[in-house]
Amino acid sequence: ASLAAGHHFEIRVGKGSRDADGNSIRATYRFYSRSALKAAAPAANTASNYRPVYSMPPPSGSAGSYALSLINASRAAYGFAPLRLDAALSGVAQAHATDQVVNNYFSHNSLNGMTPEDRMRVAGISFTHSGENQCYDYGSVTSAIAWCHSVMMAEPYPGQWNHIANILDPNFTRVGFGYAVKSNGEVIMTWDFAG
Repeated sequence: ASLAAGHHFEIRVGKGSRDADGNSIRATYRFYSRSALKAAAPAANTASNYRPVYSMPPPSGSAGSYALSLINASRAAYGFAPLRLDAALSGVAQAHATDQVVNNYFSHNSLNGMTPEDRMRVAGISFTHSGENQCYDYGSVTSAIAWCHSVMMAEPYPGQWNHIANILDPNFTRVGFGYAVKSNGEVIMTWDFAG
């Protein structure tokens, strides 16, 4: 795909964004295309060699319970009802975190183009509202969960479409949590929300 000619584009990387080394970054790029821009060459992991991970058991109770306790403490502080940890959503979140580690990428969308909502539907999960948070950090799983949660809760609220909005969304009733650890110690975490 290419970008249309004669259009203005703006790309923003904002508060809470991190580079591959974990450093905080902020940037705004503005440009105007005079002719159609060609898409970048596909990455080494393309649909032809992509092996998606669709289903996994949820992570051990302690990591999921800890993630849930942080979410519910934050929701209580803002006057929102607690969420319950959902095994089916946790299986979807676990599969997506593992898929990203196995196939070396970091994105809400799977390499085959599936969105978080697509993955939930494939797993037979019903919902009227959904959202997904993702984060990564190094260290123990517990410290990574705590750091990511604190970064997400530091985002602007309300009125933003961001991580804190998912954590505090009154339309959500349940959450799933999954994580996978790369060989370099990077912990990839996925939270899937539904209501």
